[in-house]
Amino acid sequence: MTTSSRITSFLFNRFWPFFRKYIWPLIQEEVIKSFKHTIRIFSEKYEDLLRHNTVKQNQAQAQAQAAEAQAANATNSTDADKYRAVAEVWRQVAEDLREENEKLKAEREGFLKQVAGEAERSVKDMQIHINGNQVQLTSGNGVVALPSPRDEPEIST
Repeated sequence: MTTSSRITSFLFNRFWPFFRKYIWPLIQEEVIKSFKHTIRIFSEKYEDLLRHNTVKQNQAQAQAQAAEAQAANATNSTDADKYRAVAEVWRQVAEDLREENEKLKAEREGFLKQVAGEAERSVKDMQIHINGNQVQLTSGNGVVALPSPRDEPEIST
């Protein structure tokens, strides 16, 4: 064993318990914060979509009311029937948008409950170990061997 590998081994063995006890929990907390931030951004995008659909729903309802008013003010039954048909189409559009919003809300709530709990649990379950000269990260998804600090990073194109 060379002097440099002995020094590296000595430092690694001294530093490792400190890393696991003090630094690893901080890393886990930061990863959890990142997941929560990503989930919050996703939720905000969902909210934007819901607001947009609600605006469209309100516009469709207004169009239906305007068509009903035109039907009431029509001078003959043919025009009145035409405006009532237009009003019915707009009411159907508004109803479809309302149903879509209800589905989106339910999907969002289910997704947020599932992902938020699973993400935090997965990160908290992660453990970091030394196996010989290899550092490994274990979680519910299996074992991942972390690259050596001396390894060149792989850049895929």
